[in-house]
Formats: sequence, structure tokens, C-alpha cells
Amino acid sequence: MTVSLASDLGRLYRGEGWSEPEGSYRWAQRQEARLFLPLKAGQGYRLAMRAMAPGSGQRVSLRLNGQAVGTVGMAEGLQELT
Repeated sequence: MTVSLASDLGRLYRGEGWSEPEGSYRWAQRQEARLFLPLKAGQGYRLAMRAMAPGSGQRVSLRLNGQAVGTVGMAEGLQELT
């Protein structure tokens, strides 16, 4: 499944913490920005996202149903996170 958070369909997956669209992207505006994805129990998934950090030292942490899954450090600029 591919989801564009800036698209009209993307609103179905966005929780709180996201900006209004700016072209083809959105900014996370809070410490936590939520996504709601329809996942099926017992299946393996891989999350990939294109993200841009205005400066180095930022992190993206993933939680699934409240449980920490992982954290990735970000460099400055646009990058693909998996």
C-alpha cells in the first residue's frame, strides 16, 4: 500500500500532528504525529517513508499499538527511511 499524506485519500490515514498540505508533502507539527494504517494481525510489514529534516539530529520513532518498534536518526535533507 502506498499512501500520500498530502492527497485527499491520505486524510483517512492521518491522525493528529500533521500540517496542512504544502504541495505534495506535509510537515509533522508536534512531537508525535499519528498515522492509522489498516494492518492485519499475523502478517509481516515493512514501512518506508520519504522524510525531510530541516536540520540534523532529528529522529523518527515508530510505535505500533503503543509498543516501541524502532528509532531512526535523520540527517539534514530529504531521505528514504525504512
